[in-house]
Amino acid sequence: MRISCDVDVVSRLLPPQGLRGKGRSTRTSLAIGKKPCAGSSGGLFLLLCTAKDRNGSKYKLKENVEALFTKFINEGKATIRMKEPAQDLLLSKADPIQLKSFLHAIKLGHQNKELKTSHLTTLTPATVSQIERPKTKMSVLDRKDYPLTTNFPKSLEFLQVSNCKLRRFDSRMLDLRHLRHLNLSSNTIENLPASWGKLCHLTELNLSDNKLKFLPKSFVFSTLSETLHSIDLSRNCLQILPHQLFQFKRLYSLDLSNNLLKSVPYNAGHLSSLKYLKLSKNELQFIPNSFRSLRLEEIDLDGNPFLGDNEVCVADVNSFSPSLLELAGRAVIKRQLPYSPQTIPKTICMYLDTAMKCHCTRVCFKPFSYTMEPYNIHSIAGSVIAVNGRGGNVPMKGVLCSPQCSRLFKKGGADWRNWCRQLN
Repeated sequence: MRISCDVDVVSRLLPPQGLRGKGRSTRTSLAIGKKPCAGSSGGLFLLLCTAKDRNGSKYKLKENVEALFTKFINEGKATIRMKEPAQDLLLSKADPIQLKSFLHAIKLGHQNKELKTSHLTTLTPATVSQIERPKTKMSVLDRKDYPLTTNFPKSLEFLQVSNCKLRRFDSRMLDLRHLRHLNLSSNTIENLPASWGKLCHLTELNLSDNKLKFLPKSFVFSTLSETLHSIDLSRNCLQILPHQLFQFKRLYSLDLSNNLLKSVPYNAGHLSSLKYLKLSKNELQFIPNSFRSLRLEEIDLDGNPFLGDNEVCVADVNSFSPSLLELAGRAVIKRQLPYSPQTIPKTICMYLDTAMKCHCTRVCFKPFSYTMEPYNIHSIAGSVIAVNGRGGNVPMKGVLCSPQCSRLFKKGGADWRNWCRQLN
């Protein structure tokens, strides 16, 4: 049995003499087996091979393991304390599953119990591939370099595949459990995968300059909503955005420039961690009122055909007859009751996620009126990219939850302020 990991060999004899070891781990190949030509009674040994010592160092296992420290085994870390020589083998950056099996085999060898043939290997010098550090970065910038007959290294943390004319996601990428940065820009991808596999550590996703027309539920409901810090969807063909995209808790940067967006979901202001937002060169006519909640370092709204009216206007669009669903939804949000797909149907969760806040601060789902007013975007961002010469003023669409709010908002002044104060 053989595994590869980083190992730091620490002598327990040095500290009593006032000495310290190097404290430096080295990529090492660890193997369990018998010495060549030792026969059936030769005993088991642990072999450590490094790039500087390909032949390696051997440690007898029978009754020679003082302790195994496995508190952080799920992180690929463990310590093997040998009796003779008095050394601690500090293991790190190992595959947790392989490490558990390997330590179990060491324990059996220490107890002089029979090991399965699959647990043993010949104690021969390690090959170069067995002791080289795992590859963490890979860039493929030409179609001829794309790996068709070989797999992507499982240890990848950064992967860029650009200008390769990819039309779909390669399913092999979805098995890269250590991947943190994925760049698939400048391809011809039209659809996102139905499942995001093992990408549970992905923090940056670049899908710019492709042919995406929509974001499927498999994307917005995946574990990516918990991990992604940066999303680049610029230069695609997106026309509509799912409101669930704006519930990605850790999202720091969002680039939606150069698409075909005509509006932004009302809950866009829920992105409390967002600092960089690009919506330039779309077809936006206004921004939602929830933008007031954003605290950005930079926003880019240039190149949109915003409405030109600078007057405050109110349009009543619905009769005031809230449904039971509307009333129940308002109660849930007002009382801040917790909900999730595990406790209520997913469709109800999706409905609750579309809650809008009236100018009076109350919540509604089907507003009685819509408002349109000019808003200076400089109040929510430190840096504003020029908005078609408007000086930062863009039309903002808001909602009013009831006839009373609509009437008093139109009237304005002290009556409106007193109404809002009364509600709060």
